[in-house]
Amino acid sequence: MRHLVLLTAILMLAGGAIAQTSQPGDLEKAIAALPDNTWMKLSPAREPAGRNYCAPCPGDGKLFYFGGDRMSNEFNDVELYDIKANTWTQSWEPDLKPDAEPGSKEKELDAKRVFDAGTGRLWPMRTFQQVCYLPERRSFLYSGHVGTWIYDPAAKKWSNPNGPHSPGAKFAPHTVLAWQSYHTFYSPQLKAPVCIVTARPFGVYVYDADKAEWKQRKADIPPTMQWYELYSTWVSTLNAHLISQRGKPFMWLYDAAEEKFTAIKDVPEVLQGTQALAYDSAADTIIALEQYKLDPENPSSKAGVEVWAMSPKALAWKKLDRDKEKASPTGYATGSWAPLVYDASRSVFIFLNRPTPTTCETWAYHYKAAGK
Repeated sequence: MRHLVLLTAILMLAGGAIAQTSQPGDLEKAIAALPDNTWMKLSPAREPAGRNYCAPCPGDGKLFYFGGDRMSNEFNDVELYDIKANTWTQSWEPDLKPDAEPGSKEKELDAKRVFDAGTGRLWPMRTFQQVCYLPERRSFLYSGHVGTWIYDPAAKKWSNPNGPHSPGAKFAPHTVLAWQSYHTFYSPQLKAPVCIVTARPFGVYVYDADKAEWKQRKADIPPTMQWYELYSTWVSTLNAHLISQRGKPFMWLYDAAEEKFTAIKDVPEVLQGTQALAYDSAADTIIALEQYKLDPENPSSKAGVEVWAMSPKALAWKKLDRDKEKASPTGYATGSWAPLVYDASRSVFIFLNRPTPTTCETWAYHYKAAGK
């Protein structure tokens, strides 16, 4: 009876309120009992620091979270979130990044700005959605303006497969024009990391982990994709990545096996440039988040999110009605930098909310049960 009362209390809070549990398995029961289209704040024992311009990356039941810039985290720690255990673990006692001018517009990369020569650890930077999981090596690969680096979570160690850092085009794909001009993901079709570079040199690159090298593909990126910051999710029933960008046509399907980009038509205005999208494999539905200001008249107002759903068969977006009496995540830049990740083991989404520039909250969102 006591457990029934406790579970009932959790579910009363499940519309986004804190899910504090005192018994093993209580959180799992609460997540399993979540109603459709419902948010729940997971409230792990500790949360990571907020990291501007940085996305979490899922892999092996965990979320990798690293980086930061501009009024947020400026330390070099790596955070790992154990999805099943609902716990965040900090890799090491972090060091503060040395004072340096941002490197996004520099013609050369100063090694001192990239990593600590004493520990081999990368300094924080804007990582956008430039990290993917390497299942064959159970490691996380970052590819961006400072080169290609691999983080081994078991050893808690960074490595540079190309050797000691040096500036220049050695780290192909390489551009010195903008940090946000890289988009990295793992392709189940190619069984390899893919990096789309939207600044010069434009192109799509595939990483050979055995040779530690990138190879440019024959097909180039569409001209209307050039210069944009990209975010994506893998959609297995389409055998493609759904990619979002801020400019027309706003969304693409990319089939890596066929080297083909297909524009999505009729993207709703509120989803044009969305940075939060993920695929629910159990329901065969793509979820995207619309950002809105809580106070439209106030430019500095906190942000909230509305949920949209799209069937891969219809490729038409539909906004979901939300019970405004139930809590949902709100805060600074809520919905920015790919904060939505699908947890197939429990058929829920994990969402990293940013209440302030320096803080983070871990939430869960349940779309609906499979087959509904």
